[in-house]
Amino acid sequence: MSSRQLRVLLVGKTGEGKSTLTNYLLGSEVSKTSDGLASCTKNPQLYEGQWRGTGCPFSIIDTPGLMDSDETQLETLHRMKMALEWMKGGIDAVLFVHGIRIVRLDGAVSEMLRVLQEVFPDADFWSRSAVVFTHYDDMDATKADEALAQWQDELPQKLKAQKLLLRGNNNYVYKGANDENKQLEDLLTFVQQQGKFVPKMAKFADEHEMQLLTLIIHLRQQKLEMQIRQERERAEIVGEVNEAKIKQLEQAHQAEQDYEKDLAKKWKEQQEKLDMAKQQRAAAAASRARQTTTTQHPPQPQQPPQHEEPMEEVMVFSPEIERLLQMGPDDHIPGLPLPREAQEAIALAQYHLAPHMDDIKKGLSGCTGCTVM
Repeated sequence: MSSRQLRVLLVGKTGEGKSTLTNYLLGSEVSKTSDGLASCTKNPQLYEGQWRGTGCPFSIIDTPGLMDSDETQLETLHRMKMALEWMKGGIDAVLFVHGIRIVRLDGAVSEMLRVLQEVFPDADFWSRSAVVFTHYDDMDATKADEALAQWQDELPQKLKAQKLLLRGNNNYVYKGANDENKQLEDLLTFVQQQGKFVPKMAKFADEHEMQLLTLIIHLRQQKLEMQIRQERERAEIVGEVNEAKIKQLEQAHQAEQDYEKDLAKKWKEQQEKLDMAKQQRAAAAASRARQTTTTQHPPQPQQPPQHEEPMEEVMVFSPEIERLLQMGPDDHIPGLPLPREAQEAIALAQYHLAPHMDDIKKGLSGCTGCTVM
């Protein structure tokens, strides 16, 4: 069996058996199981171990509560970025866990898959997807076989009809801890054959945080629109309209729209400030160039060429980072830890300065008393 580190992304509704499957695949009780009504945790979880406890290195990224409506946009962004951080090293497969007790592909499942497609539009991401059917051991054997056969036959068509990219025809069955589960050995073979893949959003989550947050807002709006539509459809069937609930959903939908407008306004203002700063730098450079060509100077001894600061990039830092960059040698006592805000600011400054380090070192090399690290 291959010793290559395998990593899979596990998705599915709460109560569909993700924790039970995780414990089986890793051969130990690493994930707490829920009662089927609520998720044990909303945060993504990374479980590391070996296949069935003794096989090849195997890790699982679990993504519970991907788009819960009772949390803020920034909380959703934080949890998404947690999962994306674990994907930067690449994933081998995407496993969708689905219980066969459910008689149809409900709206919540479709919406969750649609969210994943928005976050991961990569074709290679979905080419390595598979379905793992669960809850087989919760049913009578005959009924379980009938339900399984129906799902295996209908799921690919249902996914295609809803333009969902999950590979429904690539499916496996978990029949319980006491079963040999030979199909899951085939699942391991499938995962081993895929090879690592890094989703684009995992590569650029930090650089495109604004786009990711906007995407979250759009997805939340879509979810609320679906809930409003479902509530109106329910009212038509039962002949009773829950005006209070519809009003609450509509207010939540309006709040999302207002948040998006405010975010777009702030983003535009930030971009305008960056553009203005760049224009001012360019104007100053042009002014210096004109002064150099029009001013007459007496002959001067030949001077070695001086380093010219690159003007293409405009680095505008927050006041906190500016203060850190201007700190003198006596402003911080060595050996004392910096506050978390300062550490984060330094890390951000280093991130922005990294592309310019060669030029900075060249400039410092001609500076008396400066040390180039």
